[in-house]
Amino acid sequence: MRLSPRITALKDQVDEALIQCFESVSSPLAGPMKYPVEAGGKRIRPLLLLLVCRALGGNVKEAMIPALALELLHTFTLVHDDIMDRDELRRGRPTVHARWDEPTAILAGDGLVTLAYQVFLETRHREIVTLMRLFTRALMDVCEGQAMDMEFENRETVSMDEYRMMIARKTGRLLETACEMGAVVADAEPAMREACRSLGSDLGLAFQVQDDMLDVTADSNVSGKP
Repeated sequence: MRLSPRITALKDQVDEALIQCFESVSSPLAGPMKYPVEAGGKRIRPLLLLLVCRALGGNVKEAMIPALALELLHTFTLVHDDIMDRDELRRGRPTVHARWDEPTAILAGDGLVTLAYQVFLETRHREIVTLMRLFTRALMDVCEGQAMDMEFENRETVSMDEYRMMIARKTGRLLETACEMGAVVADAEPAMREACRSLGSDLGLAFQVQDDMLDVTADSNVSGKP
């Protein structure tokens, strides 16, 4: 995925700030927690949040903390998702449970979501309660979406409505939340917040459908998955 120089510079800021989030983590979990973050990634969720905020005239610096928290939350979901799916590779290298073990990976995921909240609480934006409410709802919906995904694996058929509901929660909610939080930080009007939320929801639907098709058709050397 090619990015413009401005977006690349913004992504570099996110990457650097993410690593700084781990300065307070000194336990044996520091390595397993930092490992999936250091693997890189597109940083779609934090970039969406920051770019929506910028587009609406908001302060990107104020949006950085929520953006970092959202990416840490996303990383937590990946660590636990890999355990449940028994995936051995992510982004071309061993997953956390493959590199260490399942108990360590579970704790690393728990540590990541806890760190996400610690980071989030550093924000001083006056809409902190609204932002935290969106963030917490996203966490619950992602967990529910993953539970639905696992339940579907034991069924022969899944309706289109059920599939759409599952991906709306598992993938769509974080992208939706990223866009809406960017609008909140920018102090956008309710109608604009709703428009941003709808944009994120549609992006999440498209993203997950593509990802599911790649699981079936893509070469592991291209996708980074087994």
